[in-house]
Amino acid sequence: MTPVDLPSVIDPTPDVPLPDDDGPVFLDGRDPVPDLAAAEVSEGPVWLASVWDEDMPEVVPTVGNIIGGQPLLYAGESHVVAGPGGSGKSMLAQHLACEVASDGGVVLLLDYESNIRSVALRLKALGLTKEQAGRVAYWRLTGALSGGKLEQLVGFASKWRPTLTVLDSVARAMAALGLSEMANDEYTKFHTSVLERFEASELTFLAIDHTGHAEGENGSRAMRGRGASAKTDAVSGAYYTFHVKEPWTRSQSGSAQLRARKDRGGHRAVGAVVCDVTVRVEDDGGNIRIALSEPAEGADGGRPTILMGRVSKFLEDADGPQYRSTIEKQVSGRAQYVRQAVNQLAKEGYVREVREKARGGSAPVELVKMFDSSSSEDVTVPF
Repeated sequence: MTPVDLPSVIDPTPDVPLPDDDGPVFLDGRDPVPDLAAAEVSEGPVWLASVWDEDMPEVVPTVGNIIGGQPLLYAGESHVVAGPGGSGKSMLAQHLACEVASDGGVVLLLDYESNIRSVALRLKALGLTKEQAGRVAYWRLTGALSGGKLEQLVGFASKWRPTLTVLDSVARAMAALGLSEMANDEYTKFHTSVLERFEASELTFLAIDHTGHAEGENGSRAMRGRGASAKTDAVSGAYYTFHVKEPWTRSQSGSAQLRARKDRGGHRAVGAVVCDVTVRVEDDGGNIRIALSEPAEGADGGRPTILMGRVSKFLEDADGPQYRSTIEKQVSGRAQYVRQAVNQLAKEGYVREVREKARGGSAPVELVKMFDSSSSEDVTVPF
């Protein structure tokens, strides 16, 4: 990635400013960019010979590092990450923002969901420095993204050419425009008026969306964005669903997975696990590190090492063997992944079934030896 040259900081202030809803502001305190005219987009037929190259490279994702695998996003295309409310989608986008800024790119955050201070604190916890914050522009949106406001946004994007633009969220943006996310024709209007402006300028766009269906094993049908199917159809890059495996809090690390619902480039099959998302939390949430890594093995994304550690600790403290149903209720995490963790521990010899205490065909398990998730070599992440 070629670093984008930015002007010197203009009288940075110790505290992050609280801008009115009048345009993006860089997080290091520089003055907001004034209203600009929209970038001109050429329309009409173009002869393919004018862009033909016998050595044209294959279109591959290039934004968002995945350890051991291809990156997450296609440069110059639109993308969606969808998942339940509060699952960590926004944190994933903020991690990508930090990565882009640290690599010398510019990030534009369009936010209907939070506020500039909360976002700045989260980015700081994720490792963003003051210098890097000068490459992250933030706009707290409160009204419809249309008319002069939309032209101001497009003008800002034309001037700074952000490597990544994030919209959080689709639902709030459409509601502000008086559009229903349940109607295909109304989502198409939204995509055409907003997202296509970025696609036409070859800018990478990531929209955060909410899901309206229960999570399941198959990302192709069990989870999709709430409402219109046009949300998937209109994406020019890829559509991913966000699945929490091991919930995290301010005092507890966790993990998730991204699955492919659509990949226009054809690099990931529908329903396939794209990557494991490892979240390490320290200092009561003041230090958060996120790593995306290629699944270690199979469609389930490898060993759930954090949950394996929790199950191991639970069995160590328990009074005798415990049935799987009890473990699934008592150990923090989604039941299906806790079950997977127990099975993996049994497979590797950390726990064993006590058949003499079986009831109804189900036998309790007991601890054989402790499993230490911190020493697992299953996935190496740069923490």
